[in-house]
Order: sequence, then structure tokens, then C-alpha cells
Amino acid sequence: MEGFTYTNIFETKGIEYIIIICFLLMLIPFWLIVNRKPIVKQLISSVQTLTAGILRIPQGIFFSKNHTWVHLEKTGEAKTGIDDFLYRVVGDVKIKTFKTAGESIKKGEVMAEIIAGEKRLNILSPVSGEITKTNRLLTDNQIITNEDIYENAWFYSIKPANWKEETSGF
Repeated sequence: MEGFTYTNIFETKGIEYIIIICFLLMLIPFWLIVNRKPIVKQLISSVQTLTAGILRIPQGIFFSKNHTWVHLEKTGEAKTGIDDFLYRVVGDVKIKTFKTAGESIKKGEVMAEIIAGEKRLNILSPVSGEITKTNRLLTDNQIITNEDIYENAWFYSIKPANWKEETSGF
């Protein structure tokens, strides 16, 4: 019987064990990759940190769809500004107002521009009426911080023309 070789099955068992161990070692990283959190879920969870629990939403303030707010004072004048969400998105900003006291403004008209670095964003008026005051802090080109977004960072004090109709959609 030439050409026939006898192989002892017990001599090949060591190689089988090495192959199985290598397979199991390669299975561990594959299993970790398959079961990790997808990147999209990680991004969603990081965005969810910016929730209503973090944002400041004072009582008595009406918020419009274009991220501006309006608050009716006891004097009948309405103060306007940008909301906390927009501020948190763009960060510390400088605000450039376009109107002065005595001018009239219409709802949806550009009332100010926020400047963050080299980027600029037009801010639309949430109500129509006559401007009675402008915020002097904004005209001095000061940087607005998050702490004073509703107290000191208002843009205009406006005597509203159609308060009920214009704020019914807020």
C-alpha cells in the first residue's frame, strides 16, 4: 500500500483546539461591534440633553415659532426678545437692533439681527405696534449672556396694535 499514509487523529486535536480558540477570540470583537450603540442613537441622546427641563420658560411669556418671546407688562406695553432655546443654540451673541423709539413695526418684520462670530441671523417681530423704548444695553453692543435673556436682553418695548389676534397662535 504505497501512497497511503496513516494519520493519527490524536495528533491533529491540538490544531483543532487552536482553530476553535482563534475563532472565539475573533468572535468577541465582532460581538462588541454588533451590540454597541449606534452613532445616531448617541447623537440623539446628546441632543435630548437640551430639553424643556434645562431651558428656562418663565410664566406670562408668549413664545412665537421664530424663537422670539413677548411679554405684556402691566403698563400695556409688550417687551420682546429671543428665547432661551435660540440663545443656547447660537451661544453668546451681540444684538443689532434696526428700529428706534417712535417707529412702528409689523408682526413678521425684521426687528433685530443677532451676531455670533461671523454669522448673522435676522430676528422677526412677534407682534405689531409702535415701539416705545429700545434696550440701551443692546445699543452699546454688549455681549448678552444666558442669565439675563428674559430680564435684561429684551429688544423693544412695543405698544401692541392687535395683541389678542397676534398672540392667539402662540
